[in-house]
Amino acid sequence: MSTPDVEVGIDIDAGAEVVWKILSDFEHWDDWHGPGIEIKKNDERPEKLIFRAGPLPVTINLFGVKVVDGKSIEWTGALPLSRSLLHGKRKLILEETSKGSCRFTQKESFFGLVSPLFRKKLSALYQKNYSQFNENMKSIAESQSNQ
Repeated sequence: MSTPDVEVGIDIDAGAEVVWKILSDFEHWDDWHGPGIEIKKNDERPEKLIFRAGPLPVTINLFGVKVVDGKSIEWTGALPLSRSLLHGKRKLILEETSKGSCRFTQKESFFGLVSPLFRKKLSALYQKNYSQFNENMKSIAESQSNQ
């Protein structure tokens, strides 16, 4: 991924294996990603990300999904029929920093014909959201690590 439009990282006082277990549990992404998020899978790989925008469900189709066990998850996501207009490349990275601690980073880059029109607003929104998601991940992982 070239220089991302959004990059948010957080140090977590829990082992990378603890964080990976949470990150790769797609059925429970709403635990750290917030209520109302759902990941639909096909052969254990994420295929759709569904969230709520007010009362409406919004579906993001996921393409080129790559999962490197214990290390990273990445995909390209777009609304149905809009991939050439606007799509995002997301990467979630887990790096062990020392025994019992790690760094969790989320990156997103925007592409497509209309991306220059929305890049600034999307970047600010995603920066805020990913910061909150990372704080949630930290809280859950450190809580599980201390049990």
